Amino acid sequence: MKKIIAGLVAIALVAVSIGVAAYAFANTSTSEPEGGSSYSIGGVKGMGEGYHNMPEEYVLNTTLPSVPAKLMVYRVVEPNVTREEVASLAERLGMDGSVKEESYRFVVTDGQYDLHVGKSVHNHIYYEDTSRWRKRNDKDEPENLPSDEEAIAIVMEFLNDTGLMPEDAVPHKVEHSTSKVMVSFATDETNNLPAIAGFRMSVEVGGNGNIIRVTKDWSEYEPYKESSVITPEEAFEELNKSGITTGLRNVTTATINEVCFGYHYYTDYEKEQRFLKPIYKFKGVAKGKIDGHTETKPFSTLIYALSDDYPIPPAKKYVLNTTLPSVPDKLMVYKTAEPKVSKADVASLAEQVGLNGSIKEVSDGFMVTYGQYYLKVNNISGSILYTDIGNGECQNIRFSTGGGITCDVSPRSGHEVLTMLFLTPGLGTCHSTSHPSSDDEAIEITREFLDDTGLMPEDAILNGVEHSKNGGMNVWFRREINGLPVTGDGSEIGVGVCDYQNIAGVFKVWKEYESHEEFSIITPEVALEEFKTDGEDAGRVNARGVVTINNVYLGYYSKPAGEEQAYLQPVYVFEGVTKGSGGTMRFEQYIPAITELGGIEFGE
Repeated sequence: MKKIIAGLVAIALVAVSIGVAAYAFANTSTSEPEGGSSYSIGGVKGMGEGYHNMPEEYVLNTTLPSVPAKLMVYRVVEPNVTREEVASLAERLGMDGSVKEESYRFVVTDGQYDLHVGKSVHNHIYYEDTSRWRKRNDKDEPENLPSDEEAIAIVMEFLNDTGLMPEDAVPHKVEHSTSKVMVSFATDETNNLPAIAGFRMSVEVGGNGNIIRVTKDWSEYEPYKESSVITPEEAFEELNKSGITTGLRNVTTATINEVCFGYHYYTDYEKEQRFLKPIYKFKGVAKGKIDGHTETKPFSTLIYALSDDYPIPPAKKYVLNTTLPSVPDKLMVYKTAEPKVSKADVASLAEQVGLNGSIKEVSDGFMVTYGQYYLKVNNISGSILYTDIGNGECQNIRFSTGGGITCDVSPRSGHEVLTMLFLTPGLGTCHSTSHPSSDDEAIEITREFLDDTGLMPEDAILNGVEHSKNGGMNVWFRREINGLPVTGDGSEIGVGVCDYQNIAGVFKVWKEYESHEEFSIITPEVALEEFKTDGEDAGRVNARGVVTINNVYLGYYSKPAGEEQAYLQPVYVFEGVTKGSGGTMRFEQYIPAITELGGIEFGE
């Protein structure tokens, strides 16, 4: 049975959560495309900024690699970091401070020197001379920096003397700046494949050969089990199905110049992934359009190589802190209606919200801009976005898969890309100083606006009011089908209210549907076991922690805006909290309630 991850919300974890994916592969041909890469994981997760495309044509400009039928999957070994070990490391680094234990790490401070040692599977170690790293000083001038060869020799001696040098690490590259020389390391070959990627270590050398910073994420791992591997031809077919992500719209041709095969490790400080698994990497150049002009952009797409499901270990303990729901024997599956978005429809809506700008047809729908106001209707899901972009710095606005928009921001703002999600910080920007005096007033304004513009569905149910930092309020609506809530961010309306004259933003995704067929559903008890054995997302975060389930209910799953979906299918929703070495996390997990769908895949 296939599962869908809804998402995780951090309650208390590291102050800043960072996700980094790294790769090392067996190359089969050709050179790296110029201009950088936009990464995506085929069929799993998009990485990097850009547009998801289904190219009209794929050109294989290289040979496919030879791979074994089976390959070992490795399990990351959770470290048992003790106060004594951290004290010993601090001593080897010449530090004299006491060891302070925090929830997710140990900290030692000695004057200008800081040492952090994490407790998680990443075995994160961070050491820094705070008086010199990223601070101008007379010691770290270019003339005082070592050469490449000198820097490597200094770093190797330092790592060996302090016991920080892994057995399987080899120097990877040397980078220079005006104030330091950084030596980075990669892992040596495993299983006759190039370095298992994702382990990272770098040492920065300043003037006079002084070590000013060390960053190390180097987990121990062990063989887990052999697993069947899909062929390169099957991976290529999967690429054809999943598409690519690049900085172009309407990609016509994707030319693949290199196909690699190796191990993949995803380093995410919220999600302590515990396995290393084989993966294919397709690299090449895409041809498409930007603002009507034909251009080329590099792409790099990953396709997982395991033929069976990715193994996730169970949590150490499960606590059911609620009662399981009573459910019927059968439930209806609903077929969604394909949205029919026309230019005339968009023109009528633009007139309703007071926009007099011209309508522009884009790859994923229609858009209208008028001064600081922006309207977009998505032709995949029928989603509607209306927002006051205020300062006008938001350009090239497009839907993101999380239920919001992404846009390019002008250079003067200091950011290349801005993503606006519609739960945080809110819908649009309030320029008015007069705000609703109460939730009831905000709801009244919202209902009047939605009724006047024809955007209020008959089956909309008030879902609450949020107070934004700018003084406005966000009013949210949801829907039910047969008395069951629709979940998954694919059936919601949000309206940002400033005052009676100023609606800051509207976001609506509300798929039309019709009855398809009734199917038998699994019991809540079976769903609970599936939640445990299928490797739930809570287990992915803290595989040896405690998972507390606080709520279980039936609902219908609806994909977010911008994603195609043919059927609305019933799911069990598990909500709760997980506690482990990475901290405390809330989770929401969907388990399909129907096992046999007559050939329909879950989430289609």
